[in-house]
Amino acid sequence: MFTPKSFAVNDDATLYEFISQHNFATFITIKAELPVITHVPLIVVRNENQIFLEGHMAQQNPHALLLDKTSISTAVFTGPHAYISHKSYRQQPSVPTWNYTAVHVQGPVSVMTPAELNDHLRRSLELYESEGDDIDVEYKNRLSRLIIGFKLEVKAIQGKFKLSQNKSEEEQRRVIDGLNKSGLIENKMLKEFMEGRLRKAEKSE
Repeated sequence: MFTPKSFAVNDDATLYEFISQHNFATFITIKAELPVITHVPLIVVRNENQIFLEGHMAQQNPHALLLDKTSISTAVFTGPHAYISHKSYRQQPSVPTWNYTAVHVQGPVSVMTPAELNDHLRRSLELYESEGDDIDVEYKNRLSRLIIGFKLEVKAIQGKFKLSQNKSEEEQRRVIDGLNKSGLIENKMLKEFMEGRLRKAEKSE
């Protein structure tokens, strides 16, 4: 991912927090020089000194045949993004752009054992269901035989938050103000994300 220095995010804690908050991934594995792509939620799991991204997919998915340790896969996570009008900037002439947030993760993938899959499904329900796992056990066991669990061992992680950091703080706040005037949900989300990053930068000074 092309990442100018102004937009690079090198703090792993920030990147894994981003993944946890925006964990619906574009999961990519290469077959015969062509990408095979599945959209799937992934969960960050720490095991001693290793970090994994866990997920599952239907066994009928052709992607499932590529989930072995010989393949290197990429998981792409995206967060708030929006169009930025050139009219937002005080300095003119300017051009419009698109602000966005993204994290890429790469590593080898392996298939879960049945016991690992059960643990993964339990963690998923604990994460997404406020009341935990209340699904009928027999029904869940029957359906779990139709899916395949996998885990990507994180070997590389790269973050890019393109939030107008190549502009002055004044211009960044003008961008935030422009986003705030929009009625689009995506713009409001990016506005809040940009405000949070500016607050964090102020505290670190």
